[in-house]
Amino acid sequence: MCQRKCITYQGSCLCRGVQFSVNGFSEKAANCYCSMCRKFHGAAFGTLVGVQGLNWLLSLIPFCRRL
Repeated sequence: MCQRKCITYQGSCLCRGVQFSVNGFSEKAANCYCSMCRKFHGAAFGTLVGVQGLNWLLSLIPFCRRL
C-alpha cells in the first residue's frame, strides 16, 4: 500500500455532510486550464491528483440539524 510513511489525509465540505479520507497521493499531478475546469474550481486552473485508499462518509442528517 503505502511505500513511504503512511499518513491519512482527511477533509470534508463546509457543513461536514460529506467527508473523505485518503491514504496517499500519486506522484503524478496535472493542472487543467480548460473553461470547464476553470469554472468548476473558480480559479485559473484545476489541479488533478490521483489518490490511494479513498474512503467516503455521507451524512444522512439534513444540513440544518447539524448546526
